Amino acid sequence: MLRKVPLFSGCTDKDLQELSRLMTEVEVEEGHVLVREGAGTPEFFIILAGSATVTRAGKEIGTVGPGDFFGEISIIDGGPRTASVTATSPMTINVATHREFVSLLDRAPEIARNMLPTLTRRIREAQAASHTD
Repeated sequence: MLRKVPLFSGCTDKDLQELSRLMTEVEVEEGHVLVREGAGTPEFFIILAGSATVTRAGKEIGTVGPGDFFGEISIIDGGPRTASVTATSPMTINVATHREFVSLLDRAPEIARNMLPTLTRRIREAQAASHTD
């Protein structure tokens, strides 16, 4: 399933095998809150199947689905979650702790390069939203 995730494009079969050993696959029910805005849980998530809504200050700001990831900001800087993410369908996700996340980036640096456009887009969207509030 990891091969279908754009974040892992460029990874070799060996990289993907190592990555799958580092992450924990979890099944989630519809309605489950994966992360809460303001919480300090240091985990990184990749959606393999299903979808979720992303909210900030109680307002929906987007949706995520297969191939999307979240939790990278908090896991990188150790700060609180910038948004809440709630499953809108049953989901299959991969979860990595801080240590596993750092190991992922050490083993496959192309993952970090693949994350940068998404991180940049999210920063720009947050800046734009702060100017319209």
